[in-house]
Amino acid sequence: MKINNSRLDVASHKRFPKEDLFRFVSVDGKLLLDEDGTLPGRGFYLRRDKASIALVKKKGTLARLSKGASVDDALYARLEELC
Repeated sequence: MKINNSRLDVASHKRFPKEDLFRFVSVDGKLLLDEDGTLPGRGFYLRRDKASIALVKKKGTLARLSKGASVDDALYARLEELC
């Protein structure tokens, strides 16, 4: 049996291996970057590249998917550092 380890990227709507993506979880109205992949809750994924980060920042995708959680520029700067 083949194990499917791919997740959907919210920027491109394409599937990528889980290791190539950031995972986010919305907890108590706050958007958290789940670096360990252990936070509870339904997460969503973003590809680890600067073009994807710029696209979701421009469109406001992270705030929309997290049901209006606050997303500040420091989070986007942190993501670009981790790329």
